Amino acid sequence: MRLRNPRGQFRLTPRKVVGRTLRTLAAFGLAAAYEYLSITGRRRVVGQGTEAVVSLTSHSSRLRRAHLAIESIGRGRARPRRLILWVDAEDYREAMAMPRIARLMRRGLEVREGKRAYRAHNKYINWVGSADLGYLVTADDDIFYPRSWLEELWAAFVEGGRMQAVGHWVRCPSLIGLDFAPFSTWKDVTDQSACIGRFTFGVSGVIFPSALRQELARSGTAFLERAPLADDIWISWCALRSGVEVRQCRRRSATQLVVPLTQGHQLAQENVLREQNDRQLATTYNEADRKALRGISDGSPTHSARVTSLGATQSHTATEDDDIND
Repeated sequence: MRLRNPRGQFRLTPRKVVGRTLRTLAAFGLAAAYEYLSITGRRRVVGQGTEAVVSLTSHSSRLRRAHLAIESIGRGRARPRRLILWVDAEDYREAMAMPRIARLMRRGLEVREGKRAYRAHNKYINWVGSADLGYLVTADDDIFYPRSWLEELWAAFVEGGRMQAVGHWVRCPSLIGLDFAPFSTWKDVTDQSACIGRFTFGVSGVIFPSALRQELARSGTAFLERAPLADDIWISWCALRSGVEVRQCRRRSATQLVVPLTQGHQLAQENVLREQNDRQLATTYNEADRKALRGISDGSPTHSARVTSLGATQSHTATEDDDIND
Protein backbone atom coordinates (compact mmCIF):
# COMPACT_ATOMS: atom_id res chain seq x y z
CA MET A 1 0.00 0.00 0.00
CA ARG A 2 1.28 3.46 -0.88
CA LEU A 3 1.79 5.69 2.16
CA ARG A 4 0.93 8.89 0.32
CA ASN A 5 -1.92 9.82 -1.98
CA PRO A 6 -1.44 11.54 -5.38
CA ARG A 7 -1.41 14.95 -3.62
CA GLY A 8 1.56 13.89 -1.47
CA GLN A 9 -0.50 13.64 1.73
CA PHE A 10 -0.26 10.69 4.11
CA ARG A 11 -3.14 8.30 3.50
CA LEU A 12 -3.49 7.43 7.21
CA THR A 13 -3.19 9.90 10.09
CA PRO A 14 -4.23 9.38 13.73
CA ARG A 15 -7.38 11.40 13.06
CA LYS A 16 -8.27 9.24 10.07
CA VAL A 17 -7.62 6.04 12.01
CA VAL A 18 -9.95 7.15 14.82
CA GLY A 19 -12.58 8.25 12.31
CA ARG A 20 -12.47 4.94 10.46
CA THR A 21 -12.69 3.01 13.71
CA LEU A 22 -15.77 4.93 14.83
CA ARG A 23 -17.42 4.50 11.41
CA THR A 24 -16.70 0.76 11.49
CA LEU A 25 -18.27 0.40 14.92
CA ALA A 26 -21.30 2.42 13.81
CA ALA A 27 -21.63 0.26 10.68
CA PHE A 28 -21.65 -2.96 12.70
CA GLY A 29 -24.30 -1.45 14.96
CA LEU A 30 -26.47 -0.58 11.97
CA ALA A 31 -25.91 -4.03 10.49
CA ALA A 32 -27.25 -5.64 13.67
CA ALA A 33 -30.28 -3.32 13.73
CA TYR A 34 -31.17 -3.86 10.07
CA GLU A 35 -30.60 -7.61 10.40
CA TYR A 36 -33.20 -7.67 13.15
CA LEU A 37 -35.60 -5.52 11.13
CA SER A 38 -35.17 -7.74 8.07
CA ILE A 39 -36.47 -10.65 10.14
CA THR A 40 -39.24 -8.91 12.07
CA GLY A 41 -40.15 -5.95 9.84
CA ARG A 42 -43.46 -5.78 8.01
CA ARG A 43 -43.31 -2.25 6.61
CA ARG A 44 -43.25 -2.23 2.82
CA VAL A 45 -40.00 -1.05 1.25
CA VAL A 46 -41.93 0.86 -1.45
CA GLY A 47 -44.48 3.65 -1.21
CA GLN A 48 -46.41 6.27 -3.15
CA GLY A 49 -44.72 9.47 -1.97
CA THR A 50 -42.41 9.82 -4.98
CA GLU A 51 -42.13 8.73 -8.61
CA ALA A 52 -38.66 7.32 -7.96
CA VAL A 53 -37.61 3.84 -9.08
CA VAL A 54 -34.56 2.77 -7.06
CA SER A 55 -32.32 0.26 -8.81
CA LEU A 56 -29.22 -1.57 -7.55
CA THR A 57 -27.14 -4.60 -8.47
CA SER A 58 -25.54 -7.40 -6.50
CA HIS A 59 -23.59 -10.54 -7.24
CA SER A 60 -21.75 -13.52 -5.80
CA SER A 61 -20.95 -13.35 -2.07
CA ARG A 62 -22.25 -9.78 -1.77
CA LEU A 63 -25.78 -11.09 -2.21
CA ARG A 64 -25.64 -12.46 1.33
CA ARG A 65 -25.58 -8.92 2.75
CA ALA A 66 -27.43 -6.96 0.05
CA HIS A 67 -30.62 -7.13 2.13
CA LEU A 68 -29.06 -4.71 4.66
CA ALA A 69 -28.66 -1.91 2.09
CA ILE A 70 -32.16 -2.60 0.76
CA GLU A 71 -33.59 -2.51 4.27
CA SER A 72 -31.99 0.91 4.86
CA ILE A 73 -33.62 2.27 1.69
CA GLY A 74 -36.98 0.86 2.72
CA ARG A 75 -36.70 2.56 6.13
CA GLY A 76 -36.35 6.01 4.57
CA ARG A 77 -38.76 8.87 5.25
CA ALA A 78 -39.48 8.82 1.52
CA ARG A 79 -39.76 5.45 -0.19
CA PRO A 80 -39.47 4.65 -3.90
CA ARG A 81 -42.45 3.65 -5.99
CA ARG A 82 -40.45 0.61 -7.10
CA LEU A 83 -37.29 -0.98 -5.68
CA ILE A 84 -35.44 -3.33 -8.06
CA LEU A 85 -32.48 -5.61 -7.37
CA TRP A 86 -30.61 -6.86 -10.45
CA VAL A 87 -28.57 -10.03 -10.08
CA ASP A 88 -26.44 -11.94 -12.56
CA ALA A 89 -28.19 -14.82 -14.31
CA GLU A 90 -25.72 -17.19 -12.64
CA ASP A 91 -26.79 -15.93 -9.19
CA TYR A 92 -30.51 -15.57 -9.82
CA ARG A 93 -31.63 -18.92 -8.41
CA GLU A 94 -29.48 -18.47 -5.32
CA ALA A 95 -30.93 -14.99 -4.73
CA MET A 96 -34.51 -16.24 -5.08
CA ALA A 97 -33.82 -18.97 -2.52
CA MET A 98 -32.47 -16.60 0.14
CA PRO A 99 -34.97 -16.18 3.03
CA ARG A 100 -34.01 -12.53 3.60
CA ILE A 101 -34.52 -11.66 -0.07
CA ALA A 102 -37.80 -13.59 -0.10
CA ARG A 103 -39.08 -11.60 2.91
CA LEU A 104 -38.14 -8.33 1.18
CA MET A 105 -39.98 -9.44 -1.95
CA ARG A 106 -43.12 -9.93 0.11
CA ARG A 107 -42.67 -6.31 1.21
CA GLY A 108 -42.33 -4.93 -2.32
CA LEU A 109 -38.79 -5.66 -3.57
CA GLU A 110 -38.49 -6.82 -7.18
CA VAL A 111 -35.64 -9.15 -8.16
CA ARG A 112 -34.67 -9.19 -11.84
CA GLU A 113 -32.12 -11.11 -13.86
CA GLY A 114 -29.26 -9.14 -15.40
CA LYS A 115 -26.20 -9.98 -17.48
CA ARG A 116 -22.82 -10.57 -15.85
CA ALA A 117 -21.04 -8.76 -18.70
CA TYR A 118 -22.95 -5.56 -17.86
CA ARG A 119 -21.72 -5.53 -14.23
CA ALA A 120 -22.76 -2.25 -12.53
CA HIS A 121 -24.40 -1.06 -15.77
CA ASN A 122 -27.22 -3.54 -15.03
CA LYS A 123 -28.80 -1.06 -12.65
CA TYR A 124 -29.90 1.20 -15.52
CA ILE A 125 -29.39 -0.48 -18.91
CA ASN A 126 -32.24 -2.96 -18.41
CA TRP A 127 -34.62 -0.20 -17.35
CA VAL A 128 -34.03 2.85 -19.57
CA GLY A 129 -35.81 1.31 -22.55
CA SER A 130 -38.81 0.13 -20.53
CA ALA A 131 -42.30 1.62 -20.56
CA ASP A 132 -42.05 2.69 -16.89
CA LEU A 133 -42.35 6.49 -16.68
CA GLY A 134 -40.81 6.74 -13.21
CA TYR A 135 -37.49 8.44 -12.52
CA LEU A 136 -34.55 6.10 -12.00
CA VAL A 137 -32.41 6.41 -8.88
CA THR A 138 -29.23 4.35 -8.66
CA ALA A 139 -27.92 2.88 -5.42
CA ASP A 140 -25.30 0.32 -4.31
CA ASP A 141 -25.65 -2.94 -2.42
CA ASP A 142 -22.90 -2.19 0.13
CA ILE A 143 -24.06 1.17 1.56
CA PHE A 144 -26.31 2.07 4.48
CA TYR A 145 -28.53 4.91 3.26
CA PRO A 146 -29.76 7.42 5.87
CA ARG A 147 -33.48 8.00 6.33
CA SER A 148 -33.27 11.36 4.53
CA TRP A 149 -31.45 9.90 1.49
CA LEU A 150 -34.27 9.64 -1.06
CA GLU A 151 -36.26 12.51 0.47
CA GLU A 152 -33.40 14.95 -0.17
CA LEU A 153 -32.71 13.62 -3.66
CA TRP A 154 -36.35 13.88 -4.68
CA ALA A 155 -36.82 17.37 -3.21
CA ALA A 156 -33.77 18.72 -5.08
CA PHE A 157 -34.89 16.96 -8.28
CA VAL A 158 -38.34 18.54 -8.13
CA GLU A 159 -36.82 21.93 -7.28
CA GLY A 160 -34.79 21.69 -10.50
CA GLY A 161 -37.88 21.08 -12.60
CA ARG A 162 -37.08 17.37 -12.94
CA MET A 163 -34.58 18.30 -15.65
CA GLN A 164 -31.29 17.91 -13.75
CA ALA A 165 -29.31 14.84 -12.71
CA VAL A 166 -29.15 15.18 -8.93
CA GLY A 167 -26.74 13.26 -6.71
CA HIS A 168 -25.38 13.14 -3.19
CA TRP A 169 -21.77 13.07 -4.42
CA VAL A 170 -20.57 15.19 -7.35
CA ARG A 171 -17.09 16.12 -8.58
CA CYS A 172 -15.70 18.65 -11.04
CA PRO A 173 -13.60 17.09 -13.81
CA SER A 174 -10.07 18.47 -13.78
CA LEU A 175 -8.24 19.02 -17.06
CA ILE A 176 -4.66 19.96 -17.86
CA GLY A 177 -4.98 21.55 -21.24
CA LEU A 178 -7.25 19.16 -23.09
CA ASP A 179 -6.18 16.10 -21.10
CA PHE A 180 -7.79 14.83 -17.94
CA ALA A 181 -5.83 15.15 -14.72
CA PRO A 182 -5.58 11.84 -12.81
CA PHE A 183 -9.05 10.86 -11.69
CA SER A 184 -7.95 10.49 -8.06
CA THR A 185 -7.05 14.21 -7.93
CA TRP A 186 -10.49 15.52 -8.88
CA LYS A 187 -12.16 17.61 -6.18
CA ASP A 188 -15.61 17.22 -4.67
CA VAL A 189 -18.18 19.92 -5.35
CA THR A 190 -18.89 22.27 -2.42
CA ASP A 191 -22.05 23.95 -3.69
CA GLN A 192 -25.52 23.12 -4.97
CA SER A 193 -25.32 24.87 -8.31
CA ALA A 194 -26.33 22.97 -11.46
CA CYS A 195 -23.68 22.68 -14.15
CA ILE A 196 -23.23 20.72 -17.35
CA GLY A 197 -20.16 18.47 -17.39
CA ARG A 198 -19.95 17.60 -13.73
CA PHE A 199 -19.34 14.03 -12.66
CA THR A 200 -21.75 12.16 -10.40
CA PHE A 201 -21.27 8.95 -8.39
CA GLY A 202 -24.03 6.37 -8.31
CA VAL A 203 -22.79 4.85 -5.05
CA SER A 204 -24.27 7.77 -3.09
CA GLY A 205 -27.40 7.93 -5.20
CA VAL A 206 -28.24 9.71 -8.46
CA ILE A 207 -31.65 10.49 -9.92
CA PHE A 208 -31.98 10.64 -13.72
CA PRO A 209 -34.09 13.14 -15.68
CA SER A 210 -35.88 12.04 -18.85
CA ALA A 211 -33.26 13.47 -21.23
CA LEU A 212 -30.48 11.46 -19.60
CA ARG A 213 -32.58 8.32 -19.66
CA GLN A 214 -33.18 8.77 -23.37
CA GLU A 215 -29.48 9.33 -24.07
CA LEU A 216 -28.55 6.17 -22.16
CA ALA A 217 -31.14 4.24 -24.16
CA ARG A 218 -29.78 5.63 -27.45
CA SER A 219 -26.21 4.75 -26.47
CA GLY A 220 -27.18 1.13 -25.85
CA THR A 221 -24.35 -1.21 -24.90
CA ALA A 222 -21.50 0.84 -26.36
CA PHE A 223 -20.20 1.07 -22.79
CA LEU A 224 -18.94 -2.51 -23.13
CA GLU A 225 -16.13 -1.29 -25.37
CA ARG A 226 -15.48 2.11 -23.79
CA ALA A 227 -16.28 1.98 -20.07
CA PRO A 228 -17.16 -1.62 -19.12
CA LEU A 229 -16.12 -1.19 -15.47
CA ALA A 230 -17.20 2.41 -14.91
CA ASP A 231 -20.92 3.10 -15.04
CA ASP A 232 -20.33 6.51 -13.39
CA ILE A 233 -18.08 7.59 -16.26
CA TRP A 234 -20.57 6.42 -18.87
CA ILE A 235 -23.56 8.06 -17.17
CA SER A 236 -21.69 11.36 -16.69
CA TRP A 237 -20.60 11.29 -20.35
CA CYS A 238 -24.18 10.70 -21.48
CA ALA A 239 -25.27 13.63 -19.31
CA LEU A 240 -22.72 15.84 -21.10
CA ARG A 241 -23.85 14.63 -24.53
CA SER A 242 -27.50 15.32 -23.75
CA GLY A 243 -26.86 18.74 -22.22
CA VAL A 244 -28.16 17.67 -18.81
CA GLU A 245 -27.05 19.73 -15.84
CA VAL A 246 -25.64 17.89 -12.83
CA ARG A 247 -26.27 19.09 -9.30
CA GLN A 248 -25.37 18.05 -5.77
CA CYS A 249 -28.34 18.10 -3.42
CA ARG A 250 -26.27 19.38 -0.47
CA ARG A 251 -23.37 21.78 -0.31
CA ARG A 252 -21.11 18.97 0.87
CA SER A 253 -21.00 15.46 -0.53
CA ALA A 254 -22.68 12.82 1.60
CA THR A 255 -20.61 10.36 3.62
CA GLN A 256 -22.41 7.07 4.07
CA LEU A 257 -21.49 4.04 6.13
CA VAL A 258 -20.38 0.90 4.34
CA VAL A 259 -22.07 -2.43 5.04
CA PRO A 260 -19.49 -4.54 6.95
CA LEU A 261 -17.78 -7.47 5.24
CA THR A 262 -18.66 -6.35 1.71
CA GLN A 263 -15.34 -4.86 0.64
CA GLY A 264 -13.44 -8.01 -0.34
CA HIS A 265 -13.97 -6.98 -3.95
CA GLN A 266 -15.15 -3.47 -4.64
CA LEU A 267 -15.33 -2.22 -8.21
CA ALA A 268 -14.65 1.39 -7.20
CA GLN A 269 -11.41 0.40 -5.44
CA GLU A 270 -10.38 -1.75 -8.38
CA ASN A 271 -10.91 1.12 -10.79
CA VAL A 272 -8.92 3.63 -8.73
CA LEU A 273 -6.05 1.38 -7.65
CA ARG A 274 -5.48 0.01 -11.13
CA GLU A 275 -6.02 3.42 -12.72
CA GLN A 276 -8.90 1.96 -14.71
CA ASN A 277 -10.87 5.17 -14.39
CA ASP A 278 -8.17 7.14 -16.20
CA ARG A 279 -8.10 4.60 -19.02
CA GLN A 280 -11.87 4.52 -19.36
CA LEU A 281 -12.09 8.32 -19.33
CA ALA A 282 -9.66 8.33 -22.26
CA THR A 283 -11.71 5.82 -24.24
CA THR A 284 -15.06 7.50 -23.50
CA TYR A 285 -14.45 11.27 -23.78
CA ASN A 286 -13.13 12.28 -27.20
CA GLU A 287 -11.40 15.56 -28.02
CA ALA A 288 -14.69 17.36 -28.72
CA ASP A 289 -16.00 16.25 -25.32
CA ARG A 290 -12.88 17.51 -23.55
CA LYS A 291 -13.07 20.83 -25.41
CA ALA A 292 -16.67 21.18 -24.25
CA LEU A 293 -15.59 20.52 -20.65
CA ARG A 294 -12.73 22.98 -20.98
CA GLY A 295 -15.10 25.66 -22.24
CA ILE A 296 -17.46 25.06 -19.33
CA SER A 297 -14.67 25.12 -16.71
CA ASP A 298 -13.29 28.34 -18.22
CA GLY A 299 -16.69 29.99 -17.57
CA SER A 300 -18.01 30.15 -21.14
CA PRO A 301 -21.40 30.78 -21.19
CA THR A 302 -24.69 29.82 -20.08
CA HIS A 303 -24.71 27.62 -23.14
CA SER A 304 -24.83 23.89 -22.87
CA ALA A 305 -22.61 21.76 -25.09
CA ARG A 306 -24.19 18.81 -26.79
CA VAL A 307 -21.59 16.34 -27.99
CA THR A 308 -22.85 13.95 -30.61
CA SER A 309 -21.55 10.47 -31.23
CA LEU A 310 -19.65 11.84 -34.23
CA GLY A 311 -17.81 14.33 -32.04
CA ALA A 312 -19.54 17.42 -33.41
CA THR A 313 -20.43 20.04 -30.81
CA GLN A 314 -23.54 22.17 -30.92
CA SER A 315 -24.45 24.94 -28.51
CA HIS A 316 -27.85 26.16 -27.52
CA THR A 317 -29.10 28.56 -24.91
CA ALA A 318 -30.95 26.73 -22.16
CA THR A 319 -34.42 28.14 -21.60
CA GLU A 320 -37.49 27.03 -19.75
CA ASP A 321 -39.06 26.21 -23.12
CA ASP A 322 -36.41 23.59 -24.00
CA ASP A 323 -38.00 20.21 -24.63
CA ILE A 324 -36.33 17.66 -22.35
CA ASN A 325 -37.21 14.98 -24.88
CA ASP A 326 -35.33 16.75 -27.66
